[in-house]
Amino acid sequence: MTRNWIADRVFDWVRDALARVAKVANRIHVEINIIVYFILIPFSWLISIDLILGTRGVIGGLYLLGWLVFIGAQRSSRRRSEWLFHKSVDFLLYFDSIGSNYIISSVLICVFIPVLISCVLLAALFWT
Repeated sequence: MTRNWIADRVFDWVRDALARVAKVANRIHVEINIIVYFILIPFSWLISIDLILGTRGVIGGLYLLGWLVFIGAQRSSRRRSEWLFHKSVDFLLYFDSIGSNYIISSVLICVFIPVLISCVLLAALFWT
């Protein structure tokens, strides 16, 4: 498949940003990736939904509590992060079968869609 300059640049920028955060946090890239995409982004959406619904952080709080229990029950967060990361990679590679590639799938699913969802939630938050 031909390379997509915009997707490549966005992918590189996000990858590099996560790598810098990992270095500062003394973690591996995989752990930061999981924290951002599995915990922080969904948590921010759920807090937005809490604000829209007026549920005072209950939904987001329960989500975060679930993750804290899950992480606390693990002997190795690094090993669990690597497992989740590889499952995510497998999911993104699935789209190769329909003519995409890993980079384009990553940018669409991990950047474009989360930004779109965040924008919709912010718009709903400020216009309700």
